[in-house]
Amino acid sequence: MKKIRQSKGKSMRSTYFVFCEGKSEEAYVRYLRSCYRLPNKACHPCDPLKDRDFLMYDLDREDILPRLKKIKKAKIIASNPCFELWYLLHCINQKAEIRAAQCNEKLLRHISSYQKGYFCEKIREKLVSKAFEARRRASHLMKWENPSTDIYMFIDLL
Repeated sequence: MKKIRQSKGKSMRSTYFVFCEGKSEEAYVRYLRSCYRLPNKACHPCDPLKDRDFLMYDLDREDILPRLKKIKKAKIIASNPCFELWYLLHCINQKAEIRAAQCNEKLLRHISSYQKGYFCEKIREKLVSKAFEARRRASHLMKWENPSTDIYMFIDLL
């Protein structure tokens, strides 16, 4: 008599849809997808929302956060003033308020090859070697205040 083949009980992994504001965020999401081998996708804001949706935006303008909060089915992953703060936290402990231009200038002092929207090997090395420090530094910042970032929470969820 033939044996009935039993399923191994594997389940489908969730797909994460990350709606990004800019090219830097999109490049970072692609890096996370390759690094963690997870089914996530960087999306354009005009695409329809799915089950596991995230909004990765900068809070450098006062009108952004209230607009993002109106989208109830999505989790906000925000950086104030800009996404580059997350990279900067891998290099230094930025506690004082900072403007986006200053954040980019400081980042360039630590990673001279940095370009917006471009994910280079030096950034990858810094992200891997200083990930724990950046996560610790970011977790001590006040959510959505300047400076702050929620990116570490998204990585924890992955």
